[in-house]
Parts: sequence; C-alpha cells; structure tokens
Amino acid sequence: MNNNLPDDLKMPDFENLTAPIAELKARISELVSPMMNTLSHMEQILSPLLESMQSVKIDIDGISTVLLNTSRTMGTIRRLGEAQFVYWDFFSDEFIKSILDATNVDAELENLYISNNQEKIKKLLEKLENHVAMTRHRSLFQQTIHSAQNGDFALAIIGLISIFDGLLSDVTGNNSTKLAARSNVVFKKLENDETIDSDEFAILILMMTYEKSFGMFTAHSDFSQDEPEYLNRHWIMHGRSLRPKGSLDYLKILHLIYGFLLIKDIGDKDKENT
Repeated sequence: MNNNLPDDLKMPDFENLTAPIAELKARISELVSPMMNTLSHMEQILSPLLESMQSVKIDIDGISTVLLNTSRTMGTIRRLGEAQFVYWDFFSDEFIKSILDATNVDAELENLYISNNQEKIKKLLEKLENHVAMTRHRSLFQQTIHSAQNGDFALAIIGLISIFDGLLSDVTGNNSTKLAARSNVVFKKLENDETIDSDEFAILILMMTYEKSFGMFTAHSDFSQDEPEYLNRHWIMHGRSLRPKGSLDYLKILHLIYGFLLIKDIGDKDKENT
C-alpha cells in the first residue's frame, strides 16, 4: 500500500464489488475527455489542468470488461459526480445504499451532511482554513464562513469561487498529471485482474467525482438559454445566476476546493519522492 497519501485518503480495501452499469465504457471515456470548455478569459488559468489530463491516455477498451464487478460502487461514484459532490471518504455499504436508493441525491446528501453531520463540516472548514495553499486567501475564506453562518450562502459561494480561481491560477498542471497517471495505473491493475489497495481506490473515487464536478462547474455557458440546475462558475460570477443558493450548494463548493487541494497534496508528495 502507498503510504505517501494524505490521511484523508486512507481507506480499507474493497474486494467484493458487483456488475457494472450498462454505460460504463462511455462513462470512463467521459472521465478522460476535456474537463471544460471555458470562456476565453479563463483559459489561461484553467488550461494547464486541461492539458495535463488530456496528456494521459487510459485504455478504455481494456478496462471496460474488467470493471464488471463494480456496478454499485461505480454507480455511487457516478451519482455523486452528477450531483457535483467531490468525495474522498470511505464507502460504507450503508452509504452506497443511501445514494443508490435516493430518489433525490441532493436531498440525501443534505440529510447526511447538513442535518446530521455538522461536526464533519466544522472539521472540513478547519482543514481548508489551515491548508498552506490557503494562506493568502485566509481572510476572504473567513468572511465566506461568516456569510454562510448568517445564511448568506450566495455571498459565501461567490467568495469561495474567487478563492478557487486564485488557487487554480497557482497550479502548473503537474499535480493533475500525477493523479491521472496514478489512476491509469489503477485501471491497468483492474485490467490485469489485480486487487487494488485502499489508497488506489480512494484516488479513483477522488478523481472521478472531481472530474465530473469540475467539468460541470466550468462548462461552457450560453446565457441566452435557461440557467442550468447545477452550479456553474460562469453563471454565478457573471451575475447571471438567479437560482437560490443553499447550504448544500455551499458545501459542494467547499468539497470542490478541498478535493482540488487533495490532488495538489498528492502531487506534491509524489514530487518529493521522485
């Protein structure tokens, strides 16, 4: 097992997983397609991430038949990604069942994380505030927390997106390349019918939920059309978003930022050991 990962990515092995969703091959292909089609003024900031992910090629045909025993887990990852909820934690049987059985994934996430898990949110806020990459953004971050505590989630989200833009501008793309390369190794192991360890599985969950969430968040925007139901940076930061924002929307952006920082930490640790 790789011992160079952040503690948040330490998870138990998964051995007995069941058959895949019918569109698994397409979903994995979607995973490695371009993350976004951003507006021209954001391309300079975001293009390193896009280019690094495009540089890694995953054997889609080779792994599509190997993942036949992962439908419930992959289905959970898919639903989390579509809900824009970046995830890096343990998949208990209870959690998998709650997400797969949910008629409304957002409502289930709100029940799990907002109504019944305020302590977990508090710990997440502490980790974000104390992360070294957040040093120059700490004052604004504290103001977003204050806004959220007052119920001003729209203001908090605008502040968080500004912070995320700043974090992205500091990244060269090398860390995303590291993560994508690691994921490719995981897929190759699956292709060879090898058991993947808990750290590798955590990387798979993190990468897939982050990719989907980030892609939706930065998707091309046509302001002549109806506002999308999901969180989109361009609609929000260009003053076009009229959709009410709530505590779960705020938590989704927190998870997006923290997922990004986990990716950065993995890349940094890999760099130290090369």
